[in-house]
Amino acid sequence: MKPQYIRFLLAILPLGMAGCSKSSAAPAAVAQAPTGVRAVVPQPKLDAEIMLATGTVYSQKEATLSAQTGGVLTHMAVNVGERVKKGQLLAQIDLKNATIALAQANAAKEAADAAFDGAQMDAERTRKLASTGSVPNATLEKAEIGLRQAAAQVGQAAAALQNAQKVRSDTAIKAPFDGVIISRSKNVGDFISSGTAVFTLVDTEALEVRVQVPEAVVDSIPMGGVLRGTLSASGGAFEAKVSSIGATVDMASRTVSLIADVLPTPGGLPVRPGALIQLELNAKEGAKLAGLFLPAQAVNAEGQEGFVWVVQEGKAARRQVAIRKVTPGIVRVESGIEPEMLIVADASLRLKDGELLHVIQ
Repeated sequence: MKPQYIRFLLAILPLGMAGCSKSSAAPAAVAQAPTGVRAVVPQPKLDAEIMLATGTVYSQKEATLSAQTGGVLTHMAVNVGERVKKGQLLAQIDLKNATIALAQANAAKEAADAAFDGAQMDAERTRKLASTGSVPNATLEKAEIGLRQAAAQVGQAAAALQNAQKVRSDTAIKAPFDGVIISRSKNVGDFISSGTAVFTLVDTEALEVRVQVPEAVVDSIPMGGVLRGTLSASGGAFEAKVSSIGATVDMASRTVSLIADVLPTPGGLPVRPGALIQLELNAKEGAKLAGLFLPAQAVNAEGQEGFVWVVQEGKAARRQVAIRKVTPGIVRVESGIEPEMLIVADASLRLKDGELLHVIQ
């Protein structure tokens, strides 16, 4: 090979290597596409009429009826599901021993009365004789003491008679109010002790609903106001009058207890104890809840603290917020955002500060 040709190859070799190096370099970085998000604007007012609270129906009167004395059940007058009236006999415990005890107490009372009458007449005679000096004062004192003893025995016998009457009365289990028997735990022939539960009685007419109302809403509900409710199972409507609003706020849930009496429903719609209901939390007439309201999904929160993603100049900006729960789906933002801000509707998205966003309508 000629020396001139070798020199030519050596001269172009670096150029060829440089060309290979350029062709194998990584391509230039591609710009990241904006993340598509849905966004909402905070609402400045919220109609209280659209807010619902879930609660339960309770009877205002429910009682476990127990035996007041021991003995064998000899008669059961009602079954589960029966409606009973106040004072109605529900069950009878064997009253033979109680009847005998009552007869003895009556006899003892009569004997005490007779002894008192005798002591009283003796004391009167002795007083007359003592006034003429026919008997010594000691005899009069003895007669007076005998009269007081007789009077004490009358009182003792009267108390014993009253106790015997109560024992006999306690052998009968009676309804303390109108209601429905919802359970029965004993049968005829069972021996029961004093205090043994036999029936559960519920008044199904006097009902109330109990709900937990968000702290942010409770001040808009008037005491004595009539609220609309819906039975969760059937969808039937009813009304309830507010009878109690709690004086304290539950620190865990930030709610206040509210109780409302169920009003009679047209057509006799059955509202039963234990039923789940939804209660509309009406505001006072013409009033609306003011503040900045967001869907709960737009806030990543734990308790009353959290954050939202704000769409700011086409980028994500994280903002710390303080909130209060209004309903399961709505929160009121106490601080951290402004009314005109555009908030990402789903706070669970994994965004970063400064990330490009595209708002999807």
